[in-house]
Amino acid sequence: MTLRHLVVFKAVFEELHFTRAAERLYLTQSAVSHAIKDLEEETGTVLFERRGREMAPTSYAVRFWEQASGIVEQYERLNRTIKHLQQETPLRIASCITMACYWLPGVLRAFTQRLPQIPVNVTVASATQVTELLRTGKTDLALLEGARPNGSFGFETFSAYTLKVACAPDYCFQAGQPGTPEELAVERLLLRERGSAIRDTLDSFFLLNGITLQPLWTSVNSTALVQAAKAGLGITVLPDVLIQGEVCRGTLKLLPVTGFSLQNEIFAAWNEPKHFTEPLQTFLDCIRDGPPPEEGAEAAL
Repeated sequence: MTLRHLVVFKAVFEELHFTRAAERLYLTQSAVSHAIKDLEEETGTVLFERRGREMAPTSYAVRFWEQASGIVEQYERLNRTIKHLQQETPLRIASCITMACYWLPGVLRAFTQRLPQIPVNVTVASATQVTELLRTGKTDLALLEGARPNGSFGFETFSAYTLKVACAPDYCFQAGQPGTPEELAVERLLLRERGSAIRDTLDSFFLLNGITLQPLWTSVNSTALVQAAKAGLGITVLPDVLIQGEVCRGTLKLLPVTGFSLQNEIFAAWNEPKHFTEPLQTFLDCIRDGPPPEEGAEAAL
């Protein structure tokens, strides 16, 4: 016995006519007759008495329907609402902090304009934490930067940023303006936290030069590092899109360091294989169609 059998039984029980039941269900009369025959064989009793062209449910059929009606009604209710379930299900997005600061708000604004009925749940965390959310299936899409994580993931790169070394124009250097990685490492450094894409890229560069960084400040907040650098408290290393406004205003200056040319790509990641729902595909389209990072950087600071 299947739900299909129960749906056919309901139509015949209410119509008391095989042809009308078949038309109602968009089935052939033969298919309806076979479904009722299957039920009668399974239950071991006659469900409908045929009296010429007329039909009547047996007492067993009446009792059977009393038990089965709730199941059929729930099934039909689900059929009516299933098309709306996707629209009522929140889209889960996990984003690195840098991306959330200068890009994500604009993307979400565009997404809401296209699909205002879809709720979006956003988690902002470090690259390591975002990757773990994706790996464990706790997010539909991860917005990441830096090195691509290992695993069964799909990726699409959207942009990239360059890491820049900056300090206040009147910053007092420890031993003259640093021009090499070794000289930079002994300065008062204001850096992002371990596990962030920015810090991971920076640490990898210095480790290749045999240097372990010991920053004066460590923060999950890039804006806090910018403000500390503007106050002359140290030297920071951040994406160009986050500090270029301060450089243009003269509150920060860039420091050229020999061999220091670091870049992080910005990309979306998802678990493979992945079914792209309409909301998820629309969100990706909003990222593709959105303004470049440079246009959103000022809002972050």
